[in-house]
Amino acid sequence: MDAAEMAAVKRSYENLALSLSSDGKPPRTIERLGREAKCTIFLTNRETPASDVQSVTEAVAALRAIGIPARTYSVPAAHPDTSAWLLAAGADRVKLALEAAAQRTIGKAEEPLEGGYIPLGYLGGKYIAWSNDFAQVQKIAVTASTQLSTLMHLANEAWLTKKYPKMERGQVVGFDTVKAGSALRNECARLRGFDSSRVRLTGVWKDSGEWICNSSHAWRASDGSAVDRIGEFIYASGADLKITPDTPAATAADGQSVLDFFHTFGWERSKHRDSRGRYSPQAISANTDTDPLLALGTLHNMYLSAGLDRRPHLFVQADSTSGKSVLTKFFRLALGKAVHYSGGSSGAGLTSKSNREEAHLGMIVEESGHNSSHIESRALYLKHGYDGTIIDKGTADQTGLELEIRSLCLLVGVVVPAMDKEVMNRINILKMHPWEGSDRPMHPYFTDGENTPNKEVTDLGLRLFARALKSGPRFDRAIAMLKKVVDFKGRAANTLTPAMAGSFVFLNDEEMTPELAQQWADRFDVISDVARNASVSVGQEVVNFLQSTDVVTTASGDPITMTLGDLIHRAAFDTERGLWRKNLGTHGLRIDRNQNGTPLLGISGNSAGFKRLMSYTQWAKASLDELIRRIDGCSITKSKGSIGGVSETFNTVPWLLPKDGAGNDIEPTPIA
Repeated sequence: MDAAEMAAVKRSYENLALSLSSDGKPPRTIERLGREAKCTIFLTNRETPASDVQSVTEAVAALRAIGIPARTYSVPAAHPDTSAWLLAAGADRVKLALEAAAQRTIGKAEEPLEGGYIPLGYLGGKYIAWSNDFAQVQKIAVTASTQLSTLMHLANEAWLTKKYPKMERGQVVGFDTVKAGSALRNECARLRGFDSSRVRLTGVWKDSGEWICNSSHAWRASDGSAVDRIGEFIYASGADLKITPDTPAATAADGQSVLDFFHTFGWERSKHRDSRGRYSPQAISANTDTDPLLALGTLHNMYLSAGLDRRPHLFVQADSTSGKSVLTKFFRLALGKAVHYSGGSSGAGLTSKSNREEAHLGMIVEESGHNSSHIESRALYLKHGYDGTIIDKGTADQTGLELEIRSLCLLVGVVVPAMDKEVMNRINILKMHPWEGSDRPMHPYFTDGENTPNKEVTDLGLRLFARALKSGPRFDRAIAMLKKVVDFKGRAANTLTPAMAGSFVFLNDEEMTPELAQQWADRFDVISDVARNASVSVGQEVVNFLQSTDVVTTASGDPITMTLGDLIHRAAFDTERGLWRKNLGTHGLRIDRNQNGTPLLGISGNSAGFKRLMSYTQWAKASLDELIRRIDGCSITKSKGSIGGVSETFNTVPWLLPKDGAGNDIEPTPIA
């Protein structure tokens, strides 16, 4: 184009609005360029004024009115303008994004897009591409890139035949798999690495403060507008959540009806308890309704799990008369495909599933009593997966396993979305008592039997889902308000407050205010749980064990018994090859200092010495390497070293040595 045309294209949004206002038609230069290019895309960014966005919207409508496909395209929120986007993403990625947007726009204007793919990059020995037909990210190995079935699963036969025709005797007889595979590999390799964290599966996500529902299509919860599946994030298709922007939202009365249903269970902290501790609608005891409210809040959180900082996690383990199955059934029917249910996996199976495709969803784990074949592995999963002891220790089966779960309980926990086992966090234990004989309550939401449907609960679940989505901003503000008034900070605040805020959103239509936040927080009796969680942190338990356990050492000559903490203290002031250090090494430990002089304890979880040290502890069957990583401040970077000539890998943990009043490390007292 010549200089005059370029100047016309670069006219301001204000001039664009003026040129439209006269006759409602787009400027002729833009019209001509749009016809030549077959599509026009107007870029806006987060700095674009609302009035200018309106001008662009009108220009798009004017172009579409004369048959030219047009659309607006928002620069990804992480970048203030097009230049910053281009600089950060690179010309190739920006070009591909705009070409994909144009291709989708043309497809919408003329006919549905058929076939084709968008190359995304290269990762872990595989070529990554987006399938337009399946709306999914495909990972293709080099050996499979020329296979007919692989290519047809990526892009349909008609598209491939048109793009890479295979000729025989002057006739097209299909497509050339070698050429198609070579083109795919070259296109992906040119883009280099692919960030897998960009891929978002079915669920509700958070994008620049906006709640996004990715179901049969991706759309913004705020206004129901469609979200590009390929952009800064890639919204892949998956299970249909059965919800649309038009699904009617539940009311506060619906939320209250669910709370009333939860009150029919034998919660320990429920206001509807009579003098014998049984549920009674007429009884109003001094107890709070903490447990039913937390259960309601957890239900809310599970709808939005992928967009939360930590993933809601429900573990139900109880006797047959406690209502466990009824409660679990309600959650499953109400949540539908928005939750992952595991009713028969071992602890190892849970961990495996948690790290795969279900990692972004909330999880319900159901255990059917003490005699289950999975009780031991599930107990270990809970024991070593969560950062805290659940409740009273004691042998609950015939294997002699020291279980830390109660026979009648509902555990509401949270874990990070990536499901790293070492940072999974428990938030609270909701204690349940069994129903007594004929006192088993009935309710419209009561559903018994594994495969029994309940349309009333299913329909209610969709409406609750819609309420959770449309109340997203209220939920965010409620969390922020509650964090300012609760009496606990850190992990507890990050895990408990979403459940507290979720119950508020389901039961109220108004915004939370500072006054309401304090009143709402006062309804929850959770301080004792927070204190217990803090005092029994698994990481701190390991530190306490290393400080206090007795070991025998010969570093001073004759064998003597001292605490491991004392041995570490003496090794810290020993020479590099001194006997104290060598004795410490027999336990898979070493003590060093970083550049700032801070003591660092190196722990080799795979060493024979450390395994022997832990063999008689409650962690004997745990992954010791993962256990070490749960210690606060544990370094992700591993240091290399050797013990007795054997090469070992150490995780490093900050270590406190005894100090004097001035804050200086105290040297150990010599042994006579």
